[in-house]
Amino acid sequence: MRTTATQLFAAVALLALPALAAGGENDDPGFRDPFWPVGYSPAKDEPPPPPPPKVEAPKPAPVEEKPKEPPPPPEPEPDWRAALRLLKISGYAESGGARSCVINGKTVSESEKISIVHEGFRYTWRLDRIAPQKAQMRFTRLAVARLPKQ
Repeated sequence: MRTTATQLFAAVALLALPALAAGGENDDPGFRDPFWPVGYSPAKDEPPPPPPPKVEAPKPAPVEEKPKEPPPPPEPEPDWRAALRLLKISGYAESGGARSCVINGKTVSESEKISIVHEGFRYTWRLDRIAPQKAQMRFTRLAVARLPKQ
């Protein structure tokens, strides 16, 4: 029986069909492709090794800051109106054209100076006009001075 090249090729193709249908490689460790060189074995498909864990540099210890002192409270401003409200007029007298009154327990007459301390300031007025009603009395602002802190 004489075989032709075509028949021989067909026989080899039939033998190789199961291997081609399986994806070209067999997972069987005994399988060896006959066309590989002697001593050759393919590299195994292993997943790449995981990357080494990231080592973070140690953070420097936080520097403890001294707590900031709160800013000093704002200095009070002179308040002439509030100081004027502290003047208590408790009496009024007029005799022979001369007027006098009692302010904060002191008897004063027109053109005299009056002083009072309020919120760390000394306020000074001159009494220009004395009248029966406080609203009709006239005071002239003379000076305000900050008192020394104690």
